[in-house]
Amino acid sequence: MKKTASLIKNEFIKEFGKKSTAVILLLALAVGIMLPILSSRNHAADDDRSYLESQISWNDQSIAEIKQESGSKRLPEQRFYEIDNQVLQLQVDENISYSDYRTNLLDYYRSALLEMAGLQLYRERGEHYSLSDIASYLTVPDGIEEMDAAAIDQRLALLNTQAERYRQVVAQNSYGTYTQIMLEAATEQTNELQKQVDAQQKLVQADAQDLAAAEALSSLKTQLAQQTELVKLYQYRLDHDIGYGEDDYKNNALQELQEQLGERYAPMLDEGDFIEAQKGGQFGRNMTYAQYQESYQDRQKALTERSAVLWHSLEKNIPLFESSNKDPRSAAEGLLGSVAIAVIVVVVFAGSSVSREFSSGSIRLLLTRPVRRYKVYTAKWVTCMLLGLGSYLLMAIGTVVTAGIKLGFGGFGVPVLQYRDGAVEQMGFFSYLLPRMGYVCIAIIFIGTIAFFFSAVAKNTALAVALPTAGYFGSPLALQLAIMFGFNWVAYTPIAYMDPSHLVRNDGFLEQLREMSGVTLSAGYGAAMLLGIAALFFAAGMWVFCRRDITN
Repeated sequence: MKKTASLIKNEFIKEFGKKSTAVILLLALAVGIMLPILSSRNHAADDDRSYLESQISWNDQSIAEIKQESGSKRLPEQRFYEIDNQVLQLQVDENISYSDYRTNLLDYYRSALLEMAGLQLYRERGEHYSLSDIASYLTVPDGIEEMDAAAIDQRLALLNTQAERYRQVVAQNSYGTYTQIMLEAATEQTNELQKQVDAQQKLVQADAQDLAAAEALSSLKTQLAQQTELVKLYQYRLDHDIGYGEDDYKNNALQELQEQLGERYAPMLDEGDFIEAQKGGQFGRNMTYAQYQESYQDRQKALTERSAVLWHSLEKNIPLFESSNKDPRSAAEGLLGSVAIAVIVVVVFAGSSVSREFSSGSIRLLLTRPVRRYKVYTAKWVTCMLLGLGSYLLMAIGTVVTAGIKLGFGGFGVPVLQYRDGAVEQMGFFSYLLPRMGYVCIAIIFIGTIAFFFSAVAKNTALAVALPTAGYFGSPLALQLAIMFGFNWVAYTPIAYMDPSHLVRNDGFLEQLREMSGVTLSAGYGAAMLLGIAALFFAAGMWVFCRRDITN
């Protein structure tokens, strides 16, 4: 053991005697320092300004072309471009980005203006253009041909009031008024659905054998439940004065709960619909209906658990770290998705460690010493792994320290929320992060060991570096292509686990994979497999190294 430790020490002295080693490790530290700085940048409204202005310019050109033509046949099209410019200009004047909540109000404002223009042109159309000409570019309400002048005037007055209200809320940036508008619209739709449910209920009671009526009633009840929950979300936002800031964890929690509604209330497909959806490419070709059912149930369970976590965050005032770029935990968690630098470092060191000795001829001097070859091999492997893992540790230190300085060390003390055993639990952030970093380290060791194996066996640095690097960066694409073509067995191979970021972060990749193919990846299985295969490659490389003639 002392001899091996001495060899490892000598290997470190040799590696750190080269300037390139220090440069590589400093680069890893620099990447770690930059992660929190880059991740905390917000989307700026100015980024959208150039696009909006170009769209306005294009509309202006279209309007000018229409005006040059004789006749008024294209007047509906001209009004469409004029209204679009009116809305776009308001967006530019108020500096509204596409991530701003007010973009929804701008859509409502545009819709009101389009219907107003449609009603006005319909009333004044004469013989210049038909109803279909108007409807091609503007909005006309159903049953407009039965509306008299008084009804049209009444509708125009209502639309004008709504449009002005939307414009004022946009200009004043009043998120409370916006929430009130959304709550009123959701409540109105809820009341309408309740009327439809009551009416359908009477039809079902009148004829209990009418299966179509019963199915329609069930669908309406599902819609009503979904809409009722939407009303609850808007009411909660209004009661607790929650705005729409991108870095407001309460806003992001409510937004996620709202986005979940469609999926949570989506019914399970019957087998016939599943087969049709599968033909359309919605599901993998080898996915069975039983796998789809299991995937659907698992997804519903996951959504329910996530909903419980989000509500716990809201009620207990505990921010979720993934809901804000201004949270130091979010920046530090980015380590789990930034493995490439450490992989490149370990591959460069491991891929050249033994092959470099052979190419320079120094291997002869090394192996003529009174030291067993397996100890030399082990010392070199340990050194390469420690350099690769050390680069990842430097990244971690740089990221955590920079995130703490920039965003506040106090944020690391906020607990992480997770759903376990039927309840939401709180755990320390580093208790959450460190085990996941451990899995990342296993992946680094696996890839480094493969590179080391080829370096010792093939004695070719280029090959030893290129193969593991290509395997790491190509594995996500290879996994997706294999699943797409029905080769689900790939989920039991290292291809599915070489890139650890999807397994240790909640980025949606695993859910998408399971929904498409029924394939479930297990981090525990992946860790055991990677370590097992790494041990086999380590042993095989050692066997070749120990038996090889030093003249080869």
